[in-house]
Parts: sequence; C-alpha cells; structure tokens
Amino acid sequence: MPGRKNLSNNLMRGAPCLVCSFMLLLLLPLNTAAQQKEVEHDEQLWFGYMTAARISEGFSIWNDIHYIPGGFGIARTGLTTHLPHRIDLTAGYAHARLPVGGQLRRREHRPWAQVVIPTPIGGNFKLQHRLRWDLRYRQRIVAGELSEDYTFNHRARLQTVLRRNFPTLTFKGILPSLALGNELLMNLGERAATPFDQNRISLMAAARYRGLMLQTGYMNRYVQTATPGRFTSNHTLVVWLFHTLDWRREVQP
Repeated sequence: MPGRKNLSNNLMRGAPCLVCSFMLLLLLPLNTAAQQKEVEHDEQLWFGYMTAARISEGFSIWNDIHYIPGGFGIARTGLTTHLPHRIDLTAGYAHARLPVGGQLRRREHRPWAQVVIPTPIGGNFKLQHRLRWDLRYRQRIVAGELSEDYTFNHRARLQTVLRRNFPTLTFKGILPSLALGNELLMNLGERAATPFDQNRISLMAAARYRGLMLQTGYMNRYVQTATPGRFTSNHTLVVWLFHTLDWRREVQP
C-alpha cells in the first residue's frame, strides 16, 4: 500500500535524527540527577514470556507477561502493523501491579504505543531501536493507603539492542547469540515528580530454535525512587522466552 510504504520510508529517514535528538534532550536531566544521589542495591529475578502471532501479511497480535517476585507484574497486549523495511508499529493496553514501599501494590492502567526500527549493519550483527510511549494511570496513595483515584503522566522509553548471532555454532537447529541492550525511561507531564524514571542496561545470551528463543543474562535496573535523589540499583537475573507464531497457515482453506 502506498500510504504504508511512505510512512515506512519517512521513519527510516528520520530514525537517526530521532534517536540523536531524543538522547540529547534526555542527557540534560540525567546530569542534574547525578550531582547528589543516594543509591541502594538490590537483587532480583525477572521472568518474562513474549509472543507475536502473525494473523495476516500486514498484522500480528502482541502479548507479553512479566513478573519479578516481590516486585512488579504486568500483562500487555497490542496489535502490530508491519510496514516495509521491517518496521513495526504497535498499539495496545497493559495492566500492572507495582510496589509502592512496604507491602502495597497499586494498580496501573497503561495504554501504550511503540515503533520498532531495525538498522542494517551487515554480517551477523543486528541493531534495533524501539521507541515506546506509555500513558500511565496509576492508583493514588492517600495517607499510606490505596485509594480509588488515579494519577496520570506520560513516559517515553528509548531502547537500543545490538545482537550478534553465531551461525557457525548452530547445533541441531539451535542458533546461539549474544545481545547488548540499553533502555532509557523518562517521565513527562505536570505530575511527574522527576524527569528520570530508570535506565536498564543488559548483557544476555540467547538460543533460538524455530519460533522459540530463550534469553537469559544480567540486567541492571537503575530506578529513581519516590524520593528525589534516592535510587535503587537492581542487579537482575533475567529469564525471558520469546515465542513467534504464524496463524496464517491455520486459517487457510
């Protein structure tokens, strides 16, 4: 379709400028936050299951579930449209339960949208950028108790992942790879206490077999707490399973 192709071409041309401009804007509040800070360290285990089910040439259904024992849990769904140049646009809804000190777990309703742009770099390397926008409706805390009211703010997320495949090490159809990633999350809006939300840097190993990919490794989640100037450095063992499905063959006569 001409409209989809033009949109994809515009995204490809604008991707370098988008990434550079976004990073320059976000570095300013990071420098301010780094001047005075108190950091607490913690250890976590993060489980995740992500699926992408192709329902037609142009669309897929996105689902993912994440859980950190003693931390957050989130379920997310969305509809993806596939553009030329392997660019994907997704929009959907997520529901989360988030810790707020002590034993409180507040609800969050989160409409979201994202664009995923791969950047060809040749060889066995793959570079991918993802820009995600979260609309966060979070349950309000009043006098240390959960209320039925909600606060609202935006959050922008910029992720870059560099993956190195090792086809010469393929064993019985299993392709190994290494992935180095970083994601910066920033709060936007009048009700945002601080611009910086968190940063996630990771190094993971993966094994892919057909439509399944198991990925595990280390992630550091550097998170701004509810108190400005106080941060938590979460040393996290990640275990994620990616599942790619193709339902087009099942509906063909």
